[in-house]
Amino acid sequence: MNLEELKIDDLTKYVEIKISEFEEKKIKMQAGIDYYHYRHAIDEKKRAILGQNGKIISMRNLPNTIIKDNQYSRSLDQKRNYVLSRKPNINSKNKEAVKYLDDFVDKRFMRTLNRIAIDSYNTSIGWMYLSTDGKDIKYKRLDPMTVIPEWSDDNHESLDAVIRVVTETEFENGKLEVKTYVYLYTLNFIKVFDYKDGRLKYLKDEQYLEKDGTMYSYKKLPFVYFKQPNEITLLERVRCLQDALNLLLSNYADNLFENPMNSILVLKNYEGEDLAEFREKLAQYSAIKVRTADGSQGGVDTLEVTVNAENYKVIIELIKKAIAHNARSLYLDNDRTSNAPNTLNIKAMYSDMELDANDLELEFAASFEYLFSWISEIISIDFSDVNVNFKRSIMVNDESTIDMIRDSVGIISEETLIAEHPFVENVNEEMKRIEKEKEKSLEYFDDYKDLGGEGHDHQLLGSENRKIK
Repeated sequence: MNLEELKIDDLTKYVEIKISEFEEKKIKMQAGIDYYHYRHAIDEKKRAILGQNGKIISMRNLPNTIIKDNQYSRSLDQKRNYVLSRKPNINSKNKEAVKYLDDFVDKRFMRTLNRIAIDSYNTSIGWMYLSTDGKDIKYKRLDPMTVIPEWSDDNHESLDAVIRVVTETEFENGKLEVKTYVYLYTLNFIKVFDYKDGRLKYLKDEQYLEKDGTMYSYKKLPFVYFKQPNEITLLERVRCLQDALNLLLSNYADNLFENPMNSILVLKNYEGEDLAEFREKLAQYSAIKVRTADGSQGGVDTLEVTVNAENYKVIIELIKKAIAHNARSLYLDNDRTSNAPNTLNIKAMYSDMELDANDLELEFAASFEYLFSWISEIISIDFSDVNVNFKRSIMVNDESTIDMIRDSVGIISEETLIAEHPFVENVNEEMKRIEKEKEKSLEYFDDYKDLGGEGHDHQLLGSENRKIK
């Protein structure tokens, strides 16, 4: 659908519908954000019993422990750091392109990209907005909860337009007021609406750029998306497991804090109440009343209620392992990590994470292609053959890696060996250092200009006779 051809009334109605449809998706997106920031379903936990007439009664006198072991957040950070903790390698035959991108993809850019990656895992998609003043390229992260994409294809690979819902605080009539605006971005214009009570009111048109009174637009939409494969949030894979883990830990703590009540008093030959009241009193006082056949023996006995810690321990460990497997993150198996792990064990531990990282790298590489093509329209540099390769942050046995590098000398290039060395952060800088050391070594030999002795008209090691190829 070409939104630019719609009349303003139809366009306004269309945007209202899209905002309404997006509300359902925002629920899933917000859940991922909440769980990452330790806002879990266990927060609603209460101690309650079934009272009279089937009524749920909250028992405030009982321990109500809330424990969160946020394996979801841990898995997300593991996966993000595995791929994006280090600056990627940028390769191209065009040296001008490599130099520009090497400066552009700096630490600030990587920090922004990491925040966008967190959005991508939490909400299934992250957004970067691009702009320029005609000289420098600027970028910023956008809150995915405010961005509504209008896709041009079923595979969600190309954008027709983007809708942004933005809340702003304005000083008006002597006080601060919160107002909501909606921006519709198409290739040729930006339409601005006032948004109140679910209704839009058209305000004005804006342009992307203005210079000397002339309005300009970009050749491509200045929005770069960073999607998850299949647009599935990470939380959807592990939410039930994370909730179960929190509940088990919380219930176990409740049982421990109830230690004085682990003994239930048995009152013999005392009249009881109805069943609903019995359940309530048992939870409240940890005592029950029984009656013997002849009713002659009165007294007080105890029933011991034992909390089996080993059962909890086994189940909790199984759930943690299941979370790691379903999230495709790293599970540290004690059998493999107790001693110095060999290369095979390390690869096995990272196998699930590596498979998932390959899918993510493919998605992000496509996003980088769009980013570079947008930049090329502004600065006129050809980025068509640029390749971005993300470096993995993997636990390695450095000694084994160095041995393999040493054994590979003469088989593969020196640059490749240097790139794989665990002590090297910047390959180009390291190559320059090595070259500088070689030059110093040659200068040392150049100091001996004549070692031939008297009567000889040649210089064995002098620089004048030595040719360096």
